[in-house]
Amino acid sequence: MGGGGGGKFYKLRFVDALSFETKWDEPHPDLVINIDSFQEMPRETIEFYYQELIEGAKFFFSKNAVGKYSPESIGIFGVEESQLHDVFSLGLSTEVIDIFDSAELESARARHVEHYRPRGSFVVAQAPLGIFPYYHNVLYGKVQGECRP
Repeated sequence: MGGGGGGKFYKLRFVDALSFETKWDEPHPDLVINIDSFQEMPRETIEFYYQELIEGAKFFFSKNAVGKYSPESIGIFGVEESQLHDVFSLGLSTEVIDIFDSAELESARARHVEHYRPRGSFVVAQAPLGIFPYYHNVLYGKVQGECRP
């Protein structure tokens, strides 16, 4: 776990799976951010981050893909099925979707928001990632002392 520089970033910590420490000066962070990595991690690793870090946070921001897509759907051919097994099993949003079908993307986004929702949290804000609509930005929050649906 690395600290930020000085000044206004003194509370900033970068956490990765290889150097994760569970001894925190502040056990309940204000904000946890995950960008582009949960869809590439085994479920057990994601659950570890939730239990040890995310579920204690006041806010959690996530930007990840809302599902998986076949290489052929984006013009990549000749990929062996055995190479895809691991890729299709990683993350929490593992459904194979048509990333060019807006109705399917909308449905996948709704499932994705629920897959990644920390226990006891509510959605503060959410939006697709503009040019890449198969990615979704979600900010979850918790009210101190109570849980909102």
